[in-house]
Amino acid sequence: MRRPFLYLAIVYSLGIVFGKVFNLELFQVFLGTVILAVLTGIMLYKRLNSKPFFLILIFLTGIMSFVFHSYINTGSIIEFVGKDVVLEGIICEDPVFKKDRVVYTLQTQKVEIGRKSLEVSGRVRVTVKITDFQKNNMYRFGDLIKIKGKLCEPSGQRNPGGFNYSDFLFQRGISLMVYTRDFNTELLGRNELGFFKGIMFKLRDRLSAAVTTGVKSENAAILNGILFGLKSNISEKVYSCFADAGIIHILAVSGLHVWFITAIFYWLFGKLKIRSEYLKVCLILLGIFCYVFITGARPSVIRAGIMAGMTVLGRYSLRQTDMLTSLSLAGLVILVFNPMSLFSIGFQLSFAATFGIIFLFSYINSLFRFLPEKIRGLVSVTTAAQLGVLPLTLYYFNTVSLVSVVTNLLIVPVVGLIVGIGFFSAVLGQIHHFVVLPLNKVNDVLLDYMVYMAKVLSDLPYSTVDLPAPSPLSILLYYLLILAIVGKSWEKLPVQNFKKVAVITVLIVLNSIIWGFVLTPFDEIEVVFLDVGEGDSIFIQTPGHKTFMIDGGGLPDYYSGDFSIGEDVLIPFLKRKGIKKLDGIFLTHSHDDHLKGLIPVVRCMKVESVFLGPYNEPTDSFLEFISELKNKGVPLYHIWAGENIILDHGIILETIYPPENWGCSKEAEKNINNSSLVLRMIYEDVEILFTGDLESEGEEYILNSNFPIQSDVLKVAHHGSKTSTSEKFLDKIQPDWAVISVGLNNRFGHPDEEVVERLKARGIKIFRTDRDGAVIMKTDGKRISFDTVIKIKNNNHEIRTGE
Repeated sequence: MRRPFLYLAIVYSLGIVFGKVFNLELFQVFLGTVILAVLTGIMLYKRLNSKPFFLILIFLTGIMSFVFHSYINTGSIIEFVGKDVVLEGIICEDPVFKKDRVVYTLQTQKVEIGRKSLEVSGRVRVTVKITDFQKNNMYRFGDLIKIKGKLCEPSGQRNPGGFNYSDFLFQRGISLMVYTRDFNTELLGRNELGFFKGIMFKLRDRLSAAVTTGVKSENAAILNGILFGLKSNISEKVYSCFADAGIIHILAVSGLHVWFITAIFYWLFGKLKIRSEYLKVCLILLGIFCYVFITGARPSVIRAGIMAGMTVLGRYSLRQTDMLTSLSLAGLVILVFNPMSLFSIGFQLSFAATFGIIFLFSYINSLFRFLPEKIRGLVSVTTAAQLGVLPLTLYYFNTVSLVSVVTNLLIVPVVGLIVGIGFFSAVLGQIHHFVVLPLNKVNDVLLDYMVYMAKVLSDLPYSTVDLPAPSPLSILLYYLLILAIVGKSWEKLPVQNFKKVAVITVLIVLNSIIWGFVLTPFDEIEVVFLDVGEGDSIFIQTPGHKTFMIDGGGLPDYYSGDFSIGEDVLIPFLKRKGIKKLDGIFLTHSHDDHLKGLIPVVRCMKVESVFLGPYNEPTDSFLEFISELKNKGVPLYHIWAGENIILDHGIILETIYPPENWGCSKEAEKNINNSSLVLRMIYEDVEILFTGDLESEGEEYILNSNFPIQSDVLKVAHHGSKTSTSEKFLDKIQPDWAVISVGLNNRFGHPDEEVVERLKARGIKIFRTDRDGAVIMKTDGKRISFDTVIKIKNNNHEIRTGE
């Protein structure tokens, strides 16, 4: 079998994916693996062709590895979820500092609940809100601490294309979270890492201190990120700037850094005149291993370390290293130790970039023959890596940098100097920090240049372009097309007729995409009730691709964290759908939980028009919203009962409430909820009623106004509060479905149990964003279908209206 590690890595990875998708039991997979292992042994004994059995065995091993690691990652601490506990454990990762809080990863050892003290296993993410960063209870990597708090499960994906926080933490072996205050924490011991880890991380701290002496604090944070993977102190502004400039990869310790340290070791041991090649190779491999460990042993640096190690061994044995085999072996080693890495963005980007370099470098290099050799090589390797990660970058971030090649050309050589000077300074600094001050000052200037160039290039018009996320099928097609286009790379692959296989596969995938496009209905309207916590936000897309939003959610003023509904929920959702313009925004009323999320949307996206009711309370958020609209030149319209707005051909939005003179009434100022716009969308035979936060007085007014409000779907008012959704109001609407936009475990007790029972008593099917995540409704004007992001049995319904 030519290139066996490639086969093994692919089959093992498929097993891991299968294990994640089908969620099998550990015993089932173990039993199947044992049976197949026995059959493979029999085949080997009888000297029959056992390759198929062997590959299936590897596939089952991949499944079992995923299932086993899932069990290990969860740990026994999961038994105490939802309970107030006292935890003891060791901080097993570098703390992350965020404004007024610090985040620790705790390897749990004991749990106290009531008077019981039990030994436990599993990692917990601890977020500690602190009032003074100079307090003595700021803990470090390796500290043994005690904390009090309530264990809770991290949130999974709750909106289409949204971030899955639960999966993100689970890939890192973290199963639960705790939120607490600094006075609920206690230090029990320092440096409980063990002998080897303790030495390695003390060494890292010494090296870090040496290279950052005399360097400005912001540059020191960047330098620690470049050299040692310590990124917790790098500002969001720098991250954003580097991402837009296409150089975010320099903050991830990977191939560039490992090759530099390998070259330094070769130079150092050459100067020391070590005659034994065997001893020299062993020392270099030990140096690479230590560096990989010091920098956190992340997938990208492990991959680079294995590939560099194989190159060193190949040079020692006078054999040429096969890059594809090295890449496959690196992937296999990482996945054997942690199969969850396969779903890590860092793992995928690192291997995709290397894939691009292996298959595209020679081809691209030949296209740039007119450039000087050194510049040509840098341009080619940068372009190949960027093309390698392109579809994944779009899939995860919905953006692509158009200046990345230029930025890398101007900055990567400087990064090489920074890394070289940094490593030299790290060694010399062990004598005395004063010795390395001149070197560090040079690095400080180089870092200033790097940040300046990144800012200049990222600020250029169209430096980045937002694009919709490609489907997994499109990503597969992309990589197959790379293999089909680059003819010189066929010898790198293990199948002689792979070109024919790739072309046939490409045709099949293209055929599937075209037929999928042909069969996709063009007459459907999509309404997405987004999960924005305790708030409302509704997205509408018409068959003519007109896009609208009703409200935008938002967090209250007393919330002090750095999470934003607009920036972290709405904008990623819109970008993932490829939406660059909203044809209209309807704000039902000016409360923060309906308004604040719209401010970032207006700030960064084109909006054609905004519609308001006749009265909105002039809160700080509302005034900021109006100011943004004026700055962007967005037309603002006040609408009231009786006005109809045509959203698209055949789609009408009726304004049911409030009346035109409502802004002059005392009731408007008394209760802003009863100033909510009530809108009824009509598409052929289907009606949907959007009620904002309307309360009983507003409902009574509508009932007395004789406006037609009968609807198939009701957006339940005020998150299911007991002040809304009266018996009379429901009897008038007669909905078949109801959607309640409500926050998970909210402090208001929404939705009210009486309201829920009222809906159930009428046979109304209920969707709730706290339980179901975002609710996606589609209709062609005759039939209505619902889907939810969080899948719950019997939660998908499809029925013809009127039946």
